Amino acid sequence: MAKTPTVLLIEPDHLFREALEPLLKEAGFQTRVASDTDEALNAVGDAMPDALVVAWELPEGHCMKLLKRILTRGEFEGPLVIYDCPKVRAAENKLEEWIDGELEYAVLEAPADADGVLESLMELLD
Repeated sequence: MAKTPTVLLIEPDHLFREALEPLLKEAGFQTRVASDTDEALNAVGDAMPDALVVAWELPEGHCMKLLKRILTRGEFEGPLVIYDCPKVRAAENKLEEWIDGELEYAVLEAPADADGVLESLMELLD
């Protein structure tokens, strides 16, 4: 039996979480959610997810500091979707420094919608 892929959704806005989480479940993912950096680090400490879906803006600032901590551990194999990013190219450049081309990812401009985030994740998994 194939393992159900796990997605960690990191999103501080409960309304967007409530819109996106059911879509992920309907698409066949097991979901875990975090609303801030501490919750996200605890979640990946318990078990590394198969995919990360991350809002650009977190309560502690933008998501890049969190992602650096996760990605430089070398355990996450992707894919990664960052959404609502105001500076897509800058984010992509920084990711490339950390992942050495080994990770499938998408960085989506603001404003993002739940359907677009799911669609990007599914494209990365194809």
